[in-house]
Amino acid sequence: MINVYLDSNIYIQEKYGLNNSYFLLLNQLIQTNEIRLLYSNVTKGEVFYHLRDSVESAVTAYNKAQSEFYKAYAHYGRFDYSKLKTETEISILENEFNKFWEQENSLELLLNNIDINNILLAHFNIEYPFEKKKRNEFKDAFMIEAIKLFIREHNEQVYLITQDNGVIQAVKDEPNIKIFESLEKFSRTDEIKALYDNSYVELLNRYINSEDIKKTFLHVLENSELIRIGEFDYEVESFDIDGLSIVVDFATCNNQDNIQANLMLIIDYSIEASYIDIENSIYDPEDKCFIYKKYIYLSEKHKKNISVDLDFILKHDGTFNIQNDIGSVKDLSVIELDDESLVDEPIIDMDEGLEYAEVLGDDYCYQGSFLENDDRIDQYSCENCSSPVDETTAKLALNKQERILCDACLSNYNSDDEL
Repeated sequence: MINVYLDSNIYIQEKYGLNNSYFLLLNQLIQTNEIRLLYSNVTKGEVFYHLRDSVESAVTAYNKAQSEFYKAYAHYGRFDYSKLKTETEISILENEFNKFWEQENSLELLLNNIDINNILLAHFNIEYPFEKKKRNEFKDAFMIEAIKLFIREHNEQVYLITQDNGVIQAVKDEPNIKIFESLEKFSRTDEIKALYDNSYVELLNRYINSEDIKKTFLHVLENSELIRIGEFDYEVESFDIDGLSIVVDFATCNNQDNIQANLMLIIDYSIEASYIDIENSIYDPEDKCFIYKKYIYLSEKHKKNISVDLDFILKHDGTFNIQNDIGSVKDLSVIELDDESLVDEPIIDMDEGLEYAEVLGDDYCYQGSFLENDDRIDQYSCENCSSPVDETTAKLALNKQERILCDACLSNYNSDDEL
């Protein structure tokens, strides 16, 4: 775990934006046990002091602008004028900072055990962080001593992020303190970038698998022509997408907030199809067509894995903007109905093992491509005269392992016992 201490000037540099991209990622690493956040009452006090000053100025400017606007437009009755309250706004922001500092994997460096003599010696000898024109840098001196005490007690390195030149000069020769002048520079080191890339993966996985985003991908897939019959002579009756899983394999940030990521889409399909039972069908080699066809209906499960590269912009609220047209996903999602995509599970026979026969007239010869459903003659035909037979009668005969006959032929059969 990496120990990170943010000086008060870093919070000010980031305009107190705990929701901006670098703070979001830092917070993500804190929550995933990659970083321990160090802080002290000195830093908290200084942040709150400057925060109050900034909020007071902002609220005064806002209320003044609101007042001037109200005076100009009040007579139109379309403007709701309400002033902000300074203490309310300060309280909201202070609560957010307290949550940030007091979360799990944060550690407050206590000041009661630091060596005051070291601070006084540095002050009287005008040693950093004290300077001739900066004789009152006690806050920085307390912070430095607290960090040094932590290092002695834990024998661990600390990453100190600060813009203060006096602080930098005071600790630059400390072997266990690594200094960075901004949160961005800290984030761009190879060591931290690797952690951040993993954090991008976690943030993206959370975002991509949200209900709204998955619906967007599903909409593209469901409105696309995704089925090819492959090497099998299937006639696809229908298909459904049973499930969609999206996994972010990796993500990297090449420049500020611009992330390149690879997504793996795992798509589960249900296919209802039919195919000719060649062994029990009759093919006329002279006319090159089937004169009698039996079909088998079945239901299969297929799976397709596709890899997609997308660009994202990380927004301040922790969500992302997708920079690509995800319509390209449909071209990658075309599925071949072959053994490669077939899920290894029992195939469901839609007719519970029953097959249906179809006798084709001269106009319905099979010429190298299957007849469409709308072009087929009746599903069940009399085996004697080829007249249509209703489905109930046909299946009853099949269940009894009897011949499929129309009413007229059945009557003759019953009277003559043989046709």
